[in-house]
Amino acid sequence: VSWKLLEEDGSSQQTAELYLVRAIKANIYCAYHIAYHDTFESVVEYAEEVEDAEEGTLEEAIEYCASEQMGTWVGTDGAIDWMRSVLHRIRNGWSMMVDGVEEISVKDLEWSDALAKAEEEFELSRKEDMKNEYFMMRKKKEDGYDNEGEEEEEEETPDLLMYAGMFRTAMDMLEDAGEFLSTTEDDTFDDEEEEKMEVEKDESAKATSTSKGVASNDTSSTCSSRASDSEEDDDSSDSSDNED
Repeated sequence: VSWKLLEEDGSSQQTAELYLVRAIKANIYCAYHIAYHDTFESVVEYAEEVEDAEEGTLEEAIEYCASEQMGTWVGTDGAIDWMRSVLHRIRNGWSMMVDGVEEISVKDLEWSDALAKAEEEFELSRKEDMKNEYFMMRKKKEDGYDNEGEEEEEEETPDLLMYAGMFRTAMDMLEDAGEFLSTTEDDTFDDEEEEKMEVEKDESAKATSTSKGVASNDTSSTCSSRASDSEEDDDSSDSSDNED
């Protein structure tokens, strides 16, 4: 938000949004987490257990949003609202083109299929690890290796399935709250303009109707006047005939 708050040289809304949409595209989970921080914060647990996550993953989003970096977003006035606004604009059909290349579009906001695939891969990997561990223990026993009393330090992998469930819960809460149906400022402006046009249209229709009514009254008056004149002529003619 440097172009708006800090007035840095060379900063502009366009350049800032370019970097933002690239960040959104790089990790859509993180974008949602930042935009709706309060909701995710109330749902996500054990975030501190995630370390050195791979880029673009849900784990990276959880690690980032549990770090000091999130404090920058929360502490910068308008930053979270800006992220939310850009997401809404993209969802409503806005896209960014740079040198003829589409930087982002509504399809980049999709997350469910990617998350389902990540869960499937995680489950397969976990099953493979369990199988390898079983055969390793079996081989040690066959070799007569006795590890009784020894404690092996095992590096625990964060449970993606658990975090995925939390993410879905937060997204369901936002969906139920109608967050994804809310209009952006630009949409609100368009609605106001459309309402204004409708009012002007109604006023124009009323004016036209009034004008037609006046014209109709004038025509009726003219016809009545002509009819009255005709009757007077007939009366005069009848009177002349009687005198003769």
